[in-house]
Amino acid sequence: MEKVIEALERTEIKIRSFSLLVNQVRGWFAFAKILFLCLVILGTIGTAHAANYYVDANVGNDNNPGTIDAPWKTISKLNKSYSFQPGDLILLQRGQTWNEMLTVSSSGEPGNPIIYGAYGDGPKPMIDVQGKYDKCFYSIRSYITVKDIECKNSTTDALSFSQTGGIFGISVINVDVEFDMPGVGLNGVAFEKGGGDIYLSGVTVTNAPNNGIVFSGDSVNKLGNVVVEDCFVSGTGANDGYTVHEGATDAETAGSNFTFRNNYAEYCAEQGFDITTGNNILLTGNETRYNSQGGVLVAHSAYDVTIEDHKSYDEPTLQTGAAIGIHSPNVKLLNSIVEGNGYHLLVIAQDSDLQVGNIEITNNTFGWDGGSSVFDMSGKTGTVTVMNNIFSTAQNSFFNNKAIRFLDAERPADYSGFLFDYNTYYSPDGAMNFLENLSDGNSKNFSFSNFQKEFGQEQNGKILNSSYTTPVPSAPVPSAPVPSAPVPSAPVP
Repeated sequence: MEKVIEALERTEIKIRSFSLLVNQVRGWFAFAKILFLCLVILGTIGTAHAANYYVDANVGNDNNPGTIDAPWKTISKLNKSYSFQPGDLILLQRGQTWNEMLTVSSSGEPGNPIIYGAYGDGPKPMIDVQGKYDKCFYSIRSYITVKDIECKNSTTDALSFSQTGGIFGISVINVDVEFDMPGVGLNGVAFEKGGGDIYLSGVTVTNAPNNGIVFSGDSVNKLGNVVVEDCFVSGTGANDGYTVHEGATDAETAGSNFTFRNNYAEYCAEQGFDITTGNNILLTGNETRYNSQGGVLVAHSAYDVTIEDHKSYDEPTLQTGAAIGIHSPNVKLLNSIVEGNGYHLLVIAQDSDLQVGNIEITNNTFGWDGGSSVFDMSGKTGTVTVMNNIFSTAQNSFFNNKAIRFLDAERPADYSGFLFDYNTYYSPDGAMNFLENLSDGNSKNFSFSNFQKEFGQEQNGKILNSSYTTPVPSAPVPSAPVPSAPVPSAPVP
């Protein structure tokens, strides 16, 4: 009888333990369900605020909720520290004008920017501050896209992106900038104080008093990872079309990875492209024309720069500089056309912060009818390789001994670091004359044959006969900015 009672007691204990286990499992499931619901709610909260906001200068009212049926009226409404969320769209009515500066109040996040753009039909919405504000569009916030608007007549930079510590994830797409009031303005689009992941496409800048598009160096934060494509700059008043710009001190430099692709620059006061800092820089498929001091300058602290498929016409228009000026190390000029009546077509010179050398000039066509020389080598440069190019002129005797000039007595034509070969030369009378400066202060002229025999250059080079015609026709001037590329989903790395 005692054994039976013990067995029953053990069974009761097991039943109670099982019941307790079941209750615990039920509790775990209940907790998991609550946790799941919380995560869903939090996820919903994280995206619930992504919305569209509309601004209409004619029929809007700042007391409205900012919907398409009840839009806001002023840009001031946008500037009043309104807490926009990543993914929000703030849209200005096309065909309307605001005379207020737009100040970005909130940051987006990587892959989910806050977007300022346009809605409706008609021309782009215009922010014309009429010389009353220093900026048209100003942001110290990151992960911002601005597209499809026009900005005019700021007293300094029309679009300005600047934040201590750097600004990141900025896209400027299909934006037009113009200065048509006297005495106002500075740069069209300006980036300062470092940052990265910057993308510009389809931007036009007309009559900027200083630079068209400028990326400034910084002593602490190094701007990098920048892509600029399909942009158009015309008529800068004091400086350049596009510039990666070294600051007032040698420490104010840029970082790496800049790409300028399929852009155009004309009538700039200095160069179309001024690259004076940064490294790993690619200029590809760009065109420059009629710029006062040349198409491209690479100088100061810039290095590791490739210029390819470039077209330069009739520049520099002043008696200074060169269509292509190389004053930095590790520079390549490839597959390009440089043509016209500029002062020089190409200059390689040692006058920068770094030792100039490792220069490659390959597969280019130079067609010249200018006023000084086709190609100057100046200063105590390092290695320079010039191969498989065409040098042509409409002038007899290649303009009196100025086809290629070696201007430093310590870098004569037979300097061990220079290699000229497989190049083709043409002038109407078949004469090809060169020049080098001597250590006694005099200069020496020599023929193509001397260049081969006495200096050991151009062992496989040749002069074309007089039946040959100049290989570079003048290209048509673009009648409008290059069409812009489609908007990418994220900045190009």
